[in-house]
Amino acid sequence: MLRNKNPPYKVAGAAVDLMEIILGHLGYCSELVKDPTDYNGIELPNGTWTGSLGMLNRNEANMSMTVYMVTSSRIRAVDFSEPVYMEEQGIAYARPQLKSDISSIAKPYTNEIWLGIFINFLIMMMTIALINAGYHRWIAPVMAKLTEMENRDDQLSQMGTSKRRLDENKGSYLWTFCTLLAQSFPWQPVGNSVRIICSFWLLMAFILATVYRTNLVAMLIKPLINLPFTSLETLAKTDAKIYGYTDSRFMAALKNASEGSTFATVKKNFVFDVGVEEGAKGFMSLKWGVTSSKTTIKFGFHVDFSRPKVDLYIRRLREAGITEHLVNRYMPNATECLGPMDGALDNKKRPLTIEDLLGALYIWLSGMFLSFLAFIQERWSSKRARNEVANNE
Repeated sequence: MLRNKNPPYKVAGAAVDLMEIILGHLGYCSELVKDPTDYNGIELPNGTWTGSLGMLNRNEANMSMTVYMVTSSRIRAVDFSEPVYMEEQGIAYARPQLKSDISSIAKPYTNEIWLGIFINFLIMMMTIALINAGYHRWIAPVMAKLTEMENRDDQLSQMGTSKRRLDENKGSYLWTFCTLLAQSFPWQPVGNSVRIICSFWLLMAFILATVYRTNLVAMLIKPLINLPFTSLETLAKTDAKIYGYTDSRFMAALKNASEGSTFATVKKNFVFDVGVEEGAKGFMSLKWGVTSSKTTIKFGFHVDFSRPKVDLYIRRLREAGITEHLVNRYMPNATECLGPMDGALDNKKRPLTIEDLLGALYIWLSGMFLSFLAFIQERWSSKRARNEVANNE
């Protein structure tokens, strides 16, 4: 990291510490020079190089304190040391924050599962009603005659057939719905066939309610963080902006990507026309993300410089774990930033807001509305029944 723009330059970082160790063992003094463009450099059509790679190629510098990704064109221009550090290429982006979610009450199940529950509920409701109606139409009368006992079926048989079927169907419908919500309803299944299907529905309703409750508790205790993208394919489906160094291998591959390739689909997400300083400021202000150089990185040399001795010291430092120690010392938060995403973003507790409870509130309001409609229907039915009684009298 360059700390000032004018010579003598002051720099800091893991590569600086590593360079001082190597030069100390070699017995060399060093003078720090800088390319005005602040770029690593790219190869021009005439075969010359810009940036710090151009300074090495033109023998204006013996060794680079900057670490490079190795490409076939760069190998032809400069000589490279032993690998200093081994990682991968990645994209750094603003970490998402937990926010209030009005639909959180429905999140324990996916939309497909909710649809499956609804369809299963309708099927089960019709099945119970049909089996119950069939029992009372064909089986209950026979059982009553055989046992010659007065029971509920005998009492109901004194009523009109249509009236009895209506009451039984209504009772089975309401019982099926109330059971799913873990609510009681004064209806008792009669007959083994009806009891068996009702027992299976009780078991299914218990499992659904238990899984829903445990998932909801788990989401509240340790909420999941939905990343804006996890791959180039998902990045292409977002509006996220990413800045990349113009002379990096990644950006070069992106610019030269053929139509229809994965790289071509994400071109719209990358920012090409800004400098390093502006790109860094945009990243720190969360304006865009940035491509992170996480691959094999090496020091660069002018071809006449003493590479074998440098390679020897780099190999020894790497095998002793010193290079990794130097990198980790300048990235104290690497284990947190590069670790798996979860709900423990910090130690602060986010209080519940009204938006967290709106889902339950809307369900309550829907229930109030439905109960009002049921009251209207019952009032109309009772008034109609009184009129029928008055007419019969």
